Amino acid sequence: NNHGGGRIAWIAVSGKSKSGYRSTTLYQHASTLRLSLKVLGVTAYPNAAATALEMDEFFKP
Repeated sequence: NNHGGGRIAWIAVSGKSKSGYRSTTLYQHASTLRLSLKVLGVTAYPNAAATALEMDEFFKP
């Protein structure tokens, strides 16, 4: 299983993001969808986003 292909760059640009942080976690596109919806205040995530990993590790508490 190759989890959908190769690695891609994902950059968080925010005053709340951790500067220079690099994760070792394998995320899927559904995690990006979940994060985007969370930021917009949506609490019901569709399809694979409902069980996708949270991407909170990129941001300061």
